[in-house]
Amino acid sequence: MSAKSPIIRYELNDQVYRSIKERLLTREFGGGAKLGLQALADDLGVSRSPVAHALTRLVADGLVISYRRGFHVRPLTAELMTDAHEARLALELHAAELSVKRVSPEELEAFRSRMRLTQIAVHEREMGHAREYMLANKEFHEFQVDLAGNSFLSDMYRRLCLHQLMERTILVLGISAAGGSSEEHEAIVAAFESRDLAAARDALRRNVETGKAIALEALTLAGGVL
Repeated sequence: MSAKSPIIRYELNDQVYRSIKERLLTREFGGGAKLGLQALADDLGVSRSPVAHALTRLVADGLVISYRRGFHVRPLTAELMTDAHEARLALELHAAELSVKRVSPEELEAFRSRMRLTQIAVHEREMGHAREYMLANKEFHEFQVDLAGNSFLSDMYRRLCLHQLMERTILVLGISAAGGSSEEHEAIVAAFESRDLAAARDALRRNVETGKAIALEALTLAGGVL
């Protein structure tokens, strides 16, 4: 297979995308920082083409902005985090509308299992376990959206990158990652088990508000922007 194979190009593009995305999520580049194509290409040992491809994808993900013929790190501000949580809520509510009345017993058991994992992690307050909670929380909410059985909806939800951004920020700043989410997750699953859409909506709204409060606390500790 030649070096110009579409499969190889796709794999390289994806590797470069994931590498730059990880650096953005860890806030290696500060908010507003310019992302030079050539500098990134030299750093990663690739040509400018896969870097340009990756940055274009990251613009769509909302992690990078493009203006003045260049790419820049999108700053995390209170307004942006509020908007992102509103978008998250809209997707979670729509997913619930599609799924709460038709979720299977097997799916409910899998949902409850993921909820238990978040509850276990909530009780591990030491910073060494904070990342475990964030991962369990991310998987819980992604599963809730996946219950809708709509791949486009699931993809849109994951592209928000909200859980990853919160994880990185919270780990760096060392704040509480759980809030009141343990009881809120229980209420979400219970609403699905009773096929009560109104209760599911209420529980999801409360949980998203908790997440937004945690994100805003992190930004306040960081001086209002990251």
